[in-house]
Amino acid sequence: GGGGGRGAPPPGAPGGAPPPPPPPAEEARASPPAKRRRTKKKKRRPPVQITFERYQGTAQALVRHLRREEERAAAAGTAVKDAMPTWREAVRWYVETCAPDEEEGQAERVTSLIVRRLVERDRGLVY
Repeated sequence: GGGGGRGAPPPGAPGGAPPPPPPPAEEARASPPAKRRRTKKKKRRPPVQITFERYQGTAQALVRHLRREEERAAAAGTAVKDAMPTWREAVRWYVETCAPDEEEGQAERVTSLIVRRLVERDRGLVY
């Protein structure tokens, strides 16, 4: 048996429901357009450029300091892992001891970048 069973015609088609009316022009103007959410862009600091001699001198001073700390811990019978300075402590030590004449914030930033390179790129330090 076939009864054609197509269902109701789509809106706007002959014999179907009329299409919904467009909103009045005033209503369309009354609501402001949806604002796009702006994502905050982090302001990138300018790249830091230092000489190889500065990098090498800072790296050697930090490595010597960390070796001394390791030797002190071993001599005292302390677990080396517990006696080693943190990244921040190593940076503070360098700035206070080896770069007291430099502007503190800049010296800390440069030293921290050198430590990062020693850890991540040169694999000279294990963090």
